[in-house]
Amino acid sequence: MAELRNPPASVPRNTKPETVSLPPAPVSGPAPANPAPAPPAPVQVVAPPEIRAEPEPAAPAKPVRPKDIRAVHRLYIEKMADELDSHIKEEIRKQMPGLSLLSQRSGADAIMKGSAEKHDDTGSTVTRGYLGIKSTYSATVRITDAEGVNLLWSAEAGDSRALIGAFRRGGPKKVAERIVENLKKAMER
Repeated sequence: MAELRNPPASVPRNTKPETVSLPPAPVSGPAPANPAPAPPAPVQVVAPPEIRAEPEPAAPAKPVRPKDIRAVHRLYIEKMADELDSHIKEEIRKQMPGLSLLSQRSGADAIMKGSAEKHDDTGSTVTRGYLGIKSTYSATVRITDAEGVNLLWSAEAGDSRALIGAFRRGGPKKVAERIVENLKKAMER
């Protein structure tokens, strides 16, 4: 009989084979009168160690960055000069009740930042500014995603308007009203 020098490929080399002990086979013939109980057969099973991979902790959910102004549902408005931020909030509550205004940056889809400027000079006495209309108060605002990476919308507004030869001035309240009107139009497109 030939000896096997190399183990078969199906047997892993680094594991011990299973060892199983079986009780002796019964002998045919008459049964003994008082059979002694057979001791339990020792069974030894050696299995390869299991490799358990620890589950990776779930990565924290990244907030979805809105790519368009229409995807903004929660807005945080930073402080602005002359309480312009308060006037804008008031106008948003009036004109856009579906837009949530947050008191903290966390949880916001987007951030509104802005600057306001008061103009003290009256311009030329003949032209009174461009075509006779000059704002005494103006503001520029922009809305970015919560990280400040993508610009979603921006606008400028002033407080003057020609009204049949007369001029009306409104200050920060009028500027906030115009900014929110522009924002509402942009979000409805």
